[in-house]
Parts: sequence; C-alpha cells; structure tokens
Amino acid sequence: DQILVVTFTDAATEELRDRIRSRVSEALEHLRGVANAPPEPLLDRFLANIRDRDAAKDMLADALVRMDEASVFTIHGFCARMLRDNAFDSGMQFEMELITDEEHLRHEIMQDFWRIRLSPLDEWQTRWLLGFWKTPGSLLNSLKELLPHAGLNIIPDMGSTDKHRPLRRLEADFQALCAAWGRHGDEVEELLRHTPALKRNSYNKNVVNNAIAGMQALVAVEQCPMELPATLERFSSALLTKQTKPGEEAPGHPLFELVDRLLASHARTGELLKAAWLTDALEYLQAELTSRKRQHGQLYFDDLLRDMAGGLKGEGGERLAQTVRTCFPVALIDEFQDTDPLQY
Repeated sequence: DQILVVTFTDAATEELRDRIRSRVSEALEHLRGVANAPPEPLLDRFLANIRDRDAAKDMLADALVRMDEASVFTIHGFCARMLRDNAFDSGMQFEMELITDEEHLRHEIMQDFWRIRLSPLDEWQTRWLLGFWKTPGSLLNSLKELLPHAGLNIIPDMGSTDKHRPLRRLEADFQALCAAWGRHGDEVEELLRHTPALKRNSYNKNVVNNAIAGMQALVAVEQCPMELPATLERFSSALLTKQTKPGEEAPGHPLFELVDRLLASHARTGELLKAAWLTDALEYLQAELTSRKRQHGQLYFDDLLRDMAGGLKGEGGERLAQTVRTCFPVALIDEFQDTDPLQY
C-alpha cells in the first residue's frame, strides 16, 4: 500500500493488479518449492538474493491477502483519494458526488450563453456569428478540445478590444469600395475588358461579365456580407499581376487597392471574431461549470486534477505534499495522458 502505481485507464489498473497478484503468487510458489516451472531470469535473480526465506514467505503471503489495499490508480483515482483523505489541506468539500458525464450541464450552460450574448446583437452581427456556429451545440463542439486546458490563450487574441470594432472597420472598408465603384466602375470595367497586357484566357468576356455582375450585386447590399463573392478576387492586385503577360505592366487603379484592403480586412475580421467568441464562450463555460457543480456538490474527472493541483498550490499545499510523500515513498508512473499539461 506504500507503492503508488499510476496508469491510464480503469482497465489498465485491473490488469496491473492481476499481474502484480500473479507475480507475488509465482514468487511465493517458488519459495515454497511448489512451482511447476523454473522462474524466469528476473524473478530468479530476486529469489537468489533473499536471505531470510521464511520471512519472505510471510511477507508475500501477507501481500496476497491484502492485494485489495494495493495503491494502483488512474491519475483521476489517485487525485480523488488524496482529496478525500486530506479534505482540510486540499480545500475540498467533504460531501462531493463524482459525476461521470457533464455533457448535459455543458449544453445547458452553452444555451444560456447563446441567449445572453446573442440577444443584444443586431441582425448584421448575429449573421456573422451564425456563419461560424449555427447552434449552441455546434459552438460547444468547437470548445470540447479546449475545455480541459485551463489558462489557454486562443489566437489571435483581441485582449480587451471591443469585439465589434473589427466589424466597424470592415464596414468602413466596404463602404469605401461601394463609393469608389459608384464613381469609377465604368473606368475599371474598361480596364478589365480592354487592357492588352492581361491574359485573355483568364479575363475573357464571360469572366469579366461575371466579375462585373458580382461587384454590382455586392455594392447593392447595405452592409458587408459574411461571405464575399468569389469573383471579387478578379479585381485584386495580386490576381491582376499574376494574369498579366510576361514583360507587361499590370493595370492599376485605386479601386483595386480598395478591393485588396477589403479582402484582407474581411479575412482578418473573420479570424478575430471567431477567436473572440471562442474565448468568451470558453471563459463563460469554464466559470459556470465550476460554479454550478459546486452549488450541487458535484465533481467531474477533470475537476479532480484541477482541485489536486490547486490544493498543492494552496495554503495547505506543503502539508498535502508531505502527506502524499509519507503515504507513498515510492511511485511508479506506468502511463498517463502526456498531451495534457495538467497531468504532466
């Protein structure tokens, strides 16, 4: 009971218990002279170094009787045991229910977030958000891999920036393009149709007609849409340069620069908004999960790790650490989830 063995799954703990029991039993059979086969090399070396064979028999027989006391745990089981046995130093409530599934609670919290945070949004902002996630469930699915990692920074990080500022900046770029098209649309159309330097397999009559139609439809809407027409790229400086004949100069116009700016602003806005909403939703979910489970006296598996880590860093942390060291002078870490920073 003083040798801590930590492995990954409940099945692995049972397998280890069986292997330990089998090993102890095999050693005892050899000491008693009733084994059916010679010991394998490692056990043979172990048996050869025993001086008091009678004492060894008694010790191994006692170990077999008390195998249920063997300290073989998953990391979650180990944390649960330490938190329960050291409630004062760990800060854990005395009566806590371990729940094996918190999915229903997560959905309930995410539905609350959806109602609280979406209701103040105008139609345009709501449309952007729904472009990322159609339902509270789809937003929750995006958070599942992030949830176990406390203190995770989602990038790009907007910090304390107003999450609606990128939308306002994007709208300004969109309105600038709309105004420029109203003043210079005919000039730009002329450039696309008749500039000799452009490769006509990429800017033929049908391609240009589609691009003009797409631009006209775009500037006819009141606000910048969630998705820009694919044909808008035909007005970008990068594509125009790429589709210019070797040795020739690509056509230039201030409107092309406005298109470049809108495309970049649109892509950046999508990244910023998605990251900002994920950060907001993750913080809300983590805080509400902790609060609501404490209200109901509940713990989930991930809470065991966080509470144990918190207990070790808390006011009674050194006493808790010393208690664990005293209980388990020896620890064997068989396996754990090494992609989880908290477990590590």
